[in-house]
Amino acid sequence: MRILMAEDDFVSRVLLQNILSSYGDVDVTINGLEAVEAFSLAFDEGQPYDLVCLDIMMPEMDGLEALKEIRKKEEIAYAVSSANKKMDSCLRRNDKKKRNDKKKKLPPFVIPAYERESSPFNCIIC
Repeated sequence: MRILMAEDDFVSRVLLQNILSSYGDVDVTINGLEAVEAFSLAFDEGQPYDLVCLDIMMPEMDGLEALKEIRKKEEIAYAVSSANKKMDSCLRRNDKKKRNDKKKKLPPFVIPAYERESSPFNCIIC
């Protein structure tokens, strides 16, 4: 399994990397911009990640913005794939039937910044 992780806090990064490394190869980035660049490179080379773990609060680009950029990259790939198969067919965002026939989207795992009042195990699955 190929895993991409973006975490700016050193201690959290080491801890999460140790946990995730038992499931596969982990590529580590320290901000959302680096994560988007790593995702794009892997995607373009035909070796996409199986899991992406994003911290929400990071410098340069936060996790939610990084997730939006990753989703844009996936949407472009779906449109190109559709156009290559049949020139008169265009994949529309609201056409769920066609989208489901395409390669499944990567399920990113967004990790929010720790807050003392809430559990550190809360997460958002997008």
